[in-house]
Order: sequence, then structure tokens, then C-alpha cells
Amino acid sequence: MLFGKKLKKFDPKKEQSLRDEIEANGGLEKNDLAAMIISALLVLLPVGVIILVILAVFAFLFF
Repeated sequence: MLFGKKLKKFDPKKEQSLRDEIEANGGLEKNDLAAMIISALLVLLPVGVIILVILAVFAFLFF
């Protein structure tokens, strides 16, 4: 099977313990969400552009 691992079921107790651990270590800073969004775009956007270019070349060559 390609995706053999199953996702773990949601456990509210574990979520709360993880939130408490993050807060104990100083919590999230003000711009952490913006930094995560920017880094995700920097990772995913080039891949999406490459896929679109490949599809455009394919369409140009065969249609």
C-alpha cells in the first residue's frame, strides 16, 4: 500500500498537553503564523508553477 500509515485519531487530551507544552516553552511569537504561511508558499508555489509549465508545454505540443 502506498500510504500504509494510518492517521492517529484525534485526542483532545493530547492536544491540550501539546498546547500546554508550547506555552511552557514560551508559546508562539506574534509573527509565527505569517512566517509559516510565507515558508509554505515558498515551498509549494515553485512546485505548482513547474507543474503548470509542464501542462502548458504538453498542451502546446499536442493540441
